[in-house]
Amino acid sequence: MRSILVLLASSSYVALVCALSLPDGLKSRIAPRSLDFVRKDKIHIPPQEWIKKAPAPSDHTIHLKIGIKQNEEGLEFIRSHLMKSSDPTHELYTSHLTHSDILSLTSPSPSSLSAIESWLADHSITPSTHTHTPSASKDWLTLQIPISKAEDLLNATYSVYEHWKTGAQIIRTEEYHLPKFVMDHVDVVAPTTWFSSMHANARGVKPVPLSPPTNGPTGDEVKVVSTVGEGGVNITALCNVTLVTNLCLRTFYGSVDYVPKAAGRNQVGVTGYLGETALKADLQMFLASERPDASGHTFSVDLINGGTNPQTLNSTQIANGVGIEANLDTQTVFGVTFPTPQVFYSTGGSPPFIPDLDTPTNTNEPYLNWIEFMMGQEKLPSVVTTSYDDNEQTVPFAFAKRVCDSFMILSARGVSLLFGSGDEGVGPNGTGAEDVCFTNDGKNRTTFLPNFPSTCPFITSVGATQDFAPERAVDILEGDFFSGGGFSNYFARPAYQEEAVGAYVESLGGANKGLFNPGGRGVPDVAAQGLNFKIAWNGEFLAVSGTSASTPLFASFITLLNDDRLSRGLGPLGFLNPWLYSVGKKGLNDITIGASTGCNTNGFPAAKGWDAVTGLGTPNFKELLKLV
Repeated sequence: MRSILVLLASSSYVALVCALSLPDGLKSRIAPRSLDFVRKDKIHIPPQEWIKKAPAPSDHTIHLKIGIKQNEEGLEFIRSHLMKSSDPTHELYTSHLTHSDILSLTSPSPSSLSAIESWLADHSITPSTHTHTPSASKDWLTLQIPISKAEDLLNATYSVYEHWKTGAQIIRTEEYHLPKFVMDHVDVVAPTTWFSSMHANARGVKPVPLSPPTNGPTGDEVKVVSTVGEGGVNITALCNVTLVTNLCLRTFYGSVDYVPKAAGRNQVGVTGYLGETALKADLQMFLASERPDASGHTFSVDLINGGTNPQTLNSTQIANGVGIEANLDTQTVFGVTFPTPQVFYSTGGSPPFIPDLDTPTNTNEPYLNWIEFMMGQEKLPSVVTTSYDDNEQTVPFAFAKRVCDSFMILSARGVSLLFGSGDEGVGPNGTGAEDVCFTNDGKNRTTFLPNFPSTCPFITSVGATQDFAPERAVDILEGDFFSGGGFSNYFARPAYQEEAVGAYVESLGGANKGLFNPGGRGVPDVAAQGLNFKIAWNGEFLAVSGTSASTPLFASFITLLNDDRLSRGLGPLGFLNPWLYSVGKKGLNDITIGASTGCNTNGFPAAKGWDAVTGLGTPNFKELLKLV
């Protein structure tokens, strides 16, 4: 029995309590401040492919991440500086911020940290039960608590949801609340309302029926390649559209005779999620065929949030094709950029939830874990390529904005971030349960589906092309592979896109009106070949397609451009888009054939200049080299 008094002072109501017995489990609920909840995130209706199955187990452990509000003035300074440092006409061009600069500009205020600690203390959550990350800035806080405690903390109700097609299960809530006194100190809490089906963009995996040579290019091939720039290359003879080799790609785009000069000062990063693993034995098999001069070299690995990178696949992993995505990314990059060092980031976070195991890893929001890790690093790669995305509307806006702001911060430090634009055009074709081209607001209106993080204005989005004479937007009906593109419903069109994207929207003449946001950030920014890349996986050669191929390829050419700049004492390019839309476009091949269909519509057409299929175009490395 606890005796609680009613105290009245003047006309002020100090506290109101009564004598009663309280079970220990309810003690946290009587904290006066915590009773005054305000909804933090609007009700986020699960996409139709997610089905509510049951209440979340109350004793299930959840990793709850709290994004503590960063210094607003500092963020605005970073945003302003980024626009200057990425503008080739500005005196601060490529003048990137340092790790210490970022810490001083973004670290949460002491009052924010104090308010959040008080909130947690109200729920008997002590500092010994949680961690601040990165340790220097403390702008993320991670708790390991049971669902019952999370529900009390957030005045929320968690449930188990199942994806109708894959059977994957996640624990989510459709809304959550925060007490008023911490509302202004928290940006986002996760996992809460993001019903993600995050996926890699590798498609159309096909075994190669005939074993390609494993001793590198033949003498004739080397002779042909050596005449690049002298009109002596027969691309149609060198490049087979059914099996596109790394040698073909380097020749077609003009980097085959470029020799890196500053590899020791440069680095390129490749991200891996969803249990992907990059196999080093397969890399050696690939290099023996495509880059024999690189044989014996390999990439380094950083393991994040329990990520793993096993080098032997079990039967289940083989059946599921684990490693195809990671091999495609790492091999494509190594084939173009060798001997530039490459790091593979393996970020844990999959599977999201296994009902019969008491696992704390029940979230499929790995971008947060990767971002936390990168924010804590003093040295970063000059380029990072990512081949994973999700429908923008499945990502709550508060979460998308916090992640996008984090990409802005990494860009301000001189990192070029490239993401695949997706493989389903403006959205998946299909009927019934497979047709998911509807608004996620309960109104079920038909809409095009842009992909996040491609819609973030601080990254470079990469679409896909096919064929060589002429090159065209990829549009493979078999397997529904179309270069992803469209317009964000979250982020407005940035200034650097105004002229090019505005002209394209006007040229549509009202086509697809009501199906997309004409004032949104346009996707993609650029494109590259993305069909039938030759890779090695599990001891055999495969042909693999997707923007998962085009993204690491374009990222590789940016890595080489950085190499040239570093060799001349200049800084890396960093955030690419302002340069691409003003100067770099002169070194791109404009793609005007093809379209990004989807959602059972004709989608968007490729066109002269920028378009929502191939962006500004594909790389002409020799011209880009002149422009940097």
